[in-house]
Amino acid sequence: MKLSDRELASIVKAEERQALDYEGELSEKRAINLNYYNCVPFGDEVEGQSSAMSSDVSDVIEWMLPSLIKIFTQGKHIAKFESFQVDGDQEAEDKTHLTNFVFMQENNGVLTLHNMFKDALLQYTGTVKVCWEEEEEVYTKRYSGINEIEYQSILADASVKSIDELEEEETEFGMTYSCEVVRSETVGKVKFYNIPPEEFLVSKTARDFVKPRFIGHRSPKTRSELIEMGFDKGIVNSLQADDYAEASLEKNARYRDYEMWQESNPSNHSPNDLVYLGEYYLEADVDGDGVTEYWKVFYASDQILEKEQVEDHPFAVAVPVPIPHRAIGTCPAEQAREIQYRKAHLLRHGLDNVYQSNYPRIGYSNKVDLDDLLTPRSGGV
Repeated sequence: MKLSDRELASIVKAEERQALDYEGELSEKRAINLNYYNCVPFGDEVEGQSSAMSSDVSDVIEWMLPSLIKIFTQGKHIAKFESFQVDGDQEAEDKTHLTNFVFMQENNGVLTLHNMFKDALLQYTGTVKVCWEEEEEVYTKRYSGINEIEYQSILADASVKSIDELEEEETEFGMTYSCEVVRSETVGKVKFYNIPPEEFLVSKTARDFVKPRFIGHRSPKTRSELIEMGFDKGIVNSLQADDYAEASLEKNARYRDYEMWQESNPSNHSPNDLVYLGEYYLEADVDGDGVTEYWKVFYASDQILEKEQVEDHPFAVAVPVPIPHRAIGTCPAEQAREIQYRKAHLLRHGLDNVYQSNYPRIGYSNKVDLDDLLTPRSGGV
């Protein structure tokens, strides 16, 4: 029996809830890592005593990061195709040049790698979404002295949006035209997007990121953005608005210096309402044949906005310290936290001792022998 959209939505909701619970466990660890990286006080400081901090977590991250980026950017090509057929060498070379151009030129490849690796070193996972997007490009071109046939071909061109400043002139060769033409073309491009760790969801039982049972990207979108993405306007306007801040500890830790979480839409302008959109990839038996297929589902407010059967998901995930049989392992930030905590406290104790040595306090009482009090000696009273 085939699954209805309502039944599929209930499956997606259950998978999302489990993945969010999994993210909740990681969220606290990620927030702690960020606080250590930013040298935020531990919270156990004593008033009147040293509160000095050590910066081991940030030192480790910033020391490792340039070396990682250099590995991928110091060579001529970031990726190279090789052919195993005699007549495929030229094709492999063409693909190598195209891939490097798309990643490094059309997309900011260095920044993509930087953000991916830094998220991984600091937040357990660094995720990049790779997708094909079609964009409308509008450009203007001016024509001068074109003949009747050329002008008519411009009028018949479906990509022409408007013709401005039309000038006609009678010449010995016939009528000529000068005009400014605004054209619009749909262009497809490969896009790379760094995904914030708190927006990336994966099944808690996943052993890797090759093709897990559930994986996806849950991000805040305005109603206007959802309509621009092509979703039905009536359905979008019926969706319940969400709070941008939610209970994301790492997001709050990342923006700890900004007071920006009071209201998600202070103007109460409906097109600016925020709705969390889930782009999820999951295994589900939609056609009812008893065998699950891989589906791409857009999901918001307990509703399926769109679904499509696919072969794979578009996420590339870096895990700095893998743990066998577990998708998400550990990271250098977690491993350096204990060192930073101990060093900070040792530093504080050392400074407190120096302060006490340099600025001793003397208490006076008439029950104390003044000669003993005023005679400096090791271990004296």
